[in-house]
Amino acid sequence: NILVYRLGGSTYECSIIRTTGGCLQTIASVDGFENSGDDFTDLIIDIIADEFQK
Repeated sequence: NILVYRLGGSTYECSIIRTTGGCLQTIASVDGFENSGDDFTDLIIDIIADEFQK
């Protein structure tokens, strides 16, 4: 099984792909708006700002 994950600025997609005999089959797939790339960027900026202010 292969996990495919794309983290965009405002969305994310995640799929689990199975390879069988050279064929690819999507087992599960999900997408959403929470925990997107912008959220990670904001979190990193907050951590750096907190450390800088110390």
